[in-house]
Amino acid sequence: MHPILFNLGKITVFSYGFFVALAFIASILYLSHSLAKSKEKVILQDELYSLSLYIAIFGIIGSRILFVIINSQEFLLYPLNIFKLWRGGLVYYGGFMAAMIFSIIYTKKKTYRCFNWEIFLLRH
Repeated sequence: MHPILFNLGKITVFSYGFFVALAFIASILYLSHSLAKSKEKVILQDELYSLSLYIAIFGIIGSRILFVIINSQEFLLYPLNIFKLWRGGLVYYGGFMAAMIFSIIYTKKKTYRCFNWEIFLLRH
C-alpha cells in the first residue's frame, strides 16, 4: 500500500488515516441503519452520533498519548512536539484502549447496559 493516497495542494492525504476514517464512518452508518430497523431502542440516533464523536476524539488522544509514552526520549528533549500531530505519531491500540475506556464510562453514566450492544450487534 502506498503511504500517500493523494495530495490536494499543500494537504497530503495518507492512505492509513483515510481508510481508518472511512471504516469509522462506515461503522457509524451501519449502526445508524441497524438502529432505525431495530425494534429494541438500545440508544437514540442523536446519542449514537454524540458517542461516535467522543470516541473519535478520545481515540486520537489515546493513540497520541501512547505514542508519546513509547517515544518518551524524543519528547523529553522537545516537549512541544507532543502537539504536532501533522508530523505523524499515533498508535492504534492506544486509541482503541482510550475509546473503549471512554465508551464504558459513558454508557454506565447514561445507564445503558453494555451487554445490550453485544446482543444488538449479533442480531443484525
